[in-house]
Amino acid sequence: ALDDSLQYPTLIYDGPFSDARKEEPLPFEGEEISWEEAEQIARDCIGKERVLRTGHGTDTFGPNPCHGITLVLEDVTLEAAVTKKGGKVLWLTPDNAAFENLVTLEQCREEALSFLSRNGFPVMECTSFQIYEGVAVLAFAAVENNVLLYPDQVKVQLRMDNAQVVGLESKNFWQNHRARNALLPTLSAEEAQASLPSRLQVSGNRLCVIPVNDRESLCWEFACSYDNQDYLLYINAENGQQEDLLQIVESAAGIETV
Repeated sequence: ALDDSLQYPTLIYDGPFSDARKEEPLPFEGEEISWEEAEQIARDCIGKERVLRTGHGTDTFGPNPCHGITLVLEDVTLEAAVTKKGGKVLWLTPDNAAFENLVTLEQCREEALSFLSRNGFPVMECTSFQIYEGVAVLAFAAVENNVLLYPDQVKVQLRMDNAQVVGLESKNFWQNHRARNALLPTLSAEEAQASLPSRLQVSGNRLCVIPVNDRESLCWEFACSYDNQDYLLYINAENGQQEDLLQIVESAAGIETV
């Protein structure tokens, strides 16, 4: 631990709270859609001009049953899962993930933001990235009134030869996203920072919502360092208690938080 007053840090390899989800999955609502309707939703999501043909994929069951859609593009095939209720694309995944590195990460980020906007997602901010064999995986969290909503996360995969989207993970977003009312902190950033150990070097802060077990907490996120190691420290913006401490680790995939 950094200090007797700080909890032991959790290591993060793929971005803060990237696997955050509610303890119990929430079922999607709405009328049940047909496979043909799901197929059209999947086409529109990826860009129907890119799709040469489609076919039946593997349906999934459980709390959120999905139609399975196979999307054949020019040189890659995608598998999609579209919820039978609500018609949400929960995921897209490519059958091939080996592309040349010809575009920049910034080009991928811009294309991912454009993709999210076209598909009806709200204002999103990139929180982390990884690169695997020519595929960039970027994590985004929703932003409301300049507050970063970590539970409302989406991951977008893009091929790095042309910055086209080939993958999507949106389950966490659709299960957690809603209008939130209590986004005004009781404590200012300065008041919250005053409780931090003096040995920490703080480089920035922002207001955010983080998942804490089966609840959410409005926190001040402090980017800080100690002994040549970077951390993200979360202080409850209402009562000043420490909610979480994450240690940022770079992996062989070159992950960083953005």
